[in-house]
Amino acid sequence: MNKRLGYIDALRGITMILVVFSHVEYFTFGVPYTDSLINSLFVTFRMPLFFFISGFIAYKNMDWDMTYFLEMLRKKFMVQILPTFVFCILFYMVCMKESLDSLVEQGPRAYWFTITLFWMFFLYYMTMYLFRNKSDNAKNVFLCLLSVIGIGVYMGSGLQWYNLDIFPFHCLSYLSCYFQFFVLGVMCKKYYPTFVRIVSSDMVKAAVLLAFIGCFI
Repeated sequence: MNKRLGYIDALRGITMILVVFSHVEYFTFGVPYTDSLINSLFVTFRMPLFFFISGFIAYKNMDWDMTYFLEMLRKKFMVQILPTFVFCILFYMVCMKESLDSLVEQGPRAYWFTITLFWMFFLYYMTMYLFRNKSDNAKNVFLCLLSVIGIGVYMGSGLQWYNLDIFPFHCLSYLSCYFQFFVLGVMCKKYYPTFVRIVSSDMVKAAVLLAFIGCFI
């Protein structure tokens, strides 16, 4: 299934709009999300949904040889890393009026999601390449194992390297927090017919909605 899904593109756009809404509410009106009921609701799913969709569109049923692996990695670098630094440099020079030493010291913190997403693609592509001659089950187990490790690292935030401020390691906390959603997106795309059958069930929809409301409360 290589055809683009309109609702997937729409959902990705919605997550970006929700992030913009949060920033406008906080930086323009000075309202943190903890003081905004509607933003408190959005923050529970906007970034998980963004990374889920990213994983969904990342899945490729291809022959992952070295050439394809490097080409995919190059494309993601050109799309996510290069523009991040270009606009971050412009921001520091024009808006912050600071020297580029600050960028070297702190890295593009405001653009953490692009760096984090690149790490996710790297881990996924590396897994597909290293396990290219292995079964799908082996690939699935390894990706799920990485997710579990990430959750454990995120919960154990007292680890020394977890809070490193050195670029690009300052994104490790976000990577460990959100990689599970990226992997879930990959699995849902990989087993798309099963995914559609599950989410089409009224019982599943009701259960998910009730669970979400209960967790939010």
